[in-house]
Amino acid sequence: MNTSLRFNRVSLIAAGLVAAIASAGASAATDYTAITSAVDATSIVAGIGAIAAVVFLPRVAKWGFRTVMSMLGK
Repeated sequence: MNTSLRFNRVSLIAAGLVAAIASAGASAATDYTAITSAVDATSIVAGIGAIAAVVFLPRVAKWGFRTVMSMLGK
């Protein structure tokens, strides 16, 4: 398939989705109070802590493994 043709199809699909979402949003105002009132600060802090752990702990484990292996002389 030609690259420009594929790009045109994707752009048409994206434009159609944006138009559908815009028309749905214009007809009914979206109320987020039920969602935002169900989330408190502790769940936000827990989520941020979990993301930090997922990012940071593999580095700590790698450092620890290398340190122990160097102590054992391997």
